[in-house]
Amino acid sequence: MIKWNNCRALFVLISLGLFSCAHNGQRSEGGLFSVKGEGGLLNSGQGRSISSHDSLEQDILGVSIQNREFDLPVVYNDEVRDWVRYFTGVGRKHFSVYLERKAMMEPVIIPKLKQAGMPLDLIYLAMIESGFSTQAHSHMGAVGPWQFIRSTGRLYGLKSDWWIDERKDPHKSTDAAIKYLSRLHEEFGDWSLACSAYNSGELRIRRAISKLNTRDFWVIARNRRALRRETKDYVPKMMAAAIIGKNAEQFGFETHPVDTKLMDYEEVTITKAENLNTIARVAGISKKELQMHNPDILRCCTPPQVSSFTIRVPKGESKARVLAAIDSGELGRFDGFRRHVIRRGDTLSRIAANAGVPVQSILSMNEISSARSLRPGTELVIPERGGKTSGIFRSVASEGRKKAPKGTVAVTYTVRKGDTLYGISRRHGVGVDQIRRWNSISRAKNLRPGKQIKLYVKNDNNKNI
Repeated sequence: MIKWNNCRALFVLISLGLFSCAHNGQRSEGGLFSVKGEGGLLNSGQGRSISSHDSLEQDILGVSIQNREFDLPVVYNDEVRDWVRYFTGVGRKHFSVYLERKAMMEPVIIPKLKQAGMPLDLIYLAMIESGFSTQAHSHMGAVGPWQFIRSTGRLYGLKSDWWIDERKDPHKSTDAAIKYLSRLHEEFGDWSLACSAYNSGELRIRRAISKLNTRDFWVIARNRRALRRETKDYVPKMMAAAIIGKNAEQFGFETHPVDTKLMDYEEVTITKAENLNTIARVAGISKKELQMHNPDILRCCTPPQVSSFTIRVPKGESKARVLAAIDSGELGRFDGFRRHVIRRGDTLSRIAANAGVPVQSILSMNEISSARSLRPGTELVIPERGGKTSGIFRSVASEGRKKAPKGTVAVTYTVRKGDTLYGISRRHGVGVDQIRRWNSISRAKNLRPGKQIKLYVKNDNNKNI
């Protein structure tokens, strides 16, 4: 026979999920006690005669609490107890990971909260949002340790596109979260409501306050229709995380010393986009370590189409080594990078020839061992020494009146509307006179859409994809 406590814990796990989705308006049955003060651990409950003046002297689930100091209003009621039971039971393995990551995130988050005059226990909001994972991604599109959706992130200065996503950056996303939470607290005047609004969006909390004519989170949470289940459970979950996090050893969790690795960095600015493997090599560090300090970089290179980009490298000799590589030309060899989606009929050799780089450069940059692994729809980062690709290519044998020069291959290009000889020549690194000579073109008007012309481009691989 299954015990009631186990059933209840299983229900919490299944119905609520492991993480919250920030700023999306989600869902809980609340307790009866409302805390208006700032800080302290108070005891309240549903159906129990516990005064707001009582301190929590009894154990929590048989555990004697040692640290009772909180700078957020932490309540202990049925809802908080359920989450304490979950994190120390079914969710213990996950919570252990969160505590390990917390040791690395503390040196990033706590000083920023302190400088902003914010409650330091707001660090537990990041814990329940993402487990302190920079790679966390919710089903609603929330990303990073503070789980910003794209629109809210951009509102608070976090850039996100195909190349970078600053929501993953613990430094920048913490700054954005502090600005957002500060504004929410300024509006609602209560940290429980502010944190609820961080999860659900402020509009839903405004409506709940207006409808129920109260600013008491627990009264609002008890209403069946005011909030979604996730939002109702959001505050109790954070309070439970704070209680356990501040008493980890008492609850049987391993404690971890503070790890300052994420703070031990220096910044260096590079003026041209560059392969991360190359940056790591010249810096004398692993690519994994480089990515740890720069989790916002989504691709295998720094973002192109910007005048400069600042990266973080570990303190020590790395910065000097990167600067020396820039001065020597070892970094900045390419004109830029672009995104390319493989289409049926593409060949890696044509892509490489159009970019003016060796095939191996594309393979190594995208960490691909063989062109045979590429399929239509695969996204590649292409380094370039020439112009951008345009048009449809088809491999042909070396043909025509002129033999293909050494180191080149003959291809045919299908002219598109708006093409000019000059534009085609620039894109493919050949001369206008060469195109005229290879194709017996005397006048530009002979360049009609649909016409196929012959080009001799640099190439060293011609396998179909």
